[in-house]
Amino acid sequence: MVSAVETQLNLALLRRVVVVVAFVFDLLGVAIEQQDNILALPNGNVGVEDACSGIQSLTGCLFAGSFLAAVFLDSFPRKVALVAAALFLAFLTNLGRSLFLTAWAYQYGPNAIEGTVHDVAGYAVLGLTAVGLLCLLPIFNLKFDLRSADAEVASCSASIRPGPGGTSERIQVPCGSGQPRLPLSRGRERERVESGVS
Repeated sequence: MVSAVETQLNLALLRRVVVVVAFVFDLLGVAIEQQDNILALPNGNVGVEDACSGIQSLTGCLFAGSFLAAVFLDSFPRKVALVAAALFLAFLTNLGRSLFLTAWAYQYGPNAIEGTVHDVAGYAVLGLTAVGLLCLLPIFNLKFDLRSADAEVASCSASIRPGPGGTSERIQVPCGSGQPRLPLSRGRERERVESGVS
């Protein structure tokens, strides 16, 4: 059962990678033809193998994202979002790897992507994915405390208190202080404005 699901997922990813690579090269005006999972270049064919589908990157990112979410995030929705972002990041980096290898094969021939270039591209994708996951952690760990913001606004609001002769006076409560600022008489207020004192 698991093997059948993995095979279907592998084939689906493989098709997506081949289609997107062919589309990007066609968009750039590069002569390339798609034949199933083979990309026909002017100087030879490049076969996109099962290992290039990204299933290994996807599996690795699934475990890495789950581990980081379990250790560093506290709410369930954030954990799910980080795992989903990890899977998307794995697909993107693997797609970038396939584009790079196809461009390399187009420039230097299909045999040029065997061995060192292929391995280095794979390790680079692994490193980029790990760095991307670590960069996503602070974003998913942001916390917005709306209660403290509401309290700050409330402490800065004006209030009305009874004044002499049955009138009411508006006083301003400065931010960060519990003491109200007493209203000034018009003469005192004019003196403070003229002297530049706020």
